[in-house]
Amino acid sequence: MITLIIILVMLAVVLAIAMAVSLKDGTAYEDTDRPYRDKDGDHVYYDESIIEKKRFSRLHPKEAARTFARLFKRK
Repeated sequence: MITLIIILVMLAVVLAIAMAVSLKDGTAYEDTDRPYRDKDGDHVYYDESIIEKKRFSRLHPKEAARTFARLFKRK
């Protein structure tokens, strides 16, 4: 019986911690990341590929960003 009570208390504590983490406001990370975001909202370190694709699309609007021909083309 004591074992059951201990298990239930531990389960309640784990659930309380899980709820506290899930209900936490996530805006603290946005404030620290703001200097590393560009005008489109992309992270300059983690979204390099996305930024490059957007830049290519702006410079060459009628061409596809990724093609096999461009991949194997020698410069």
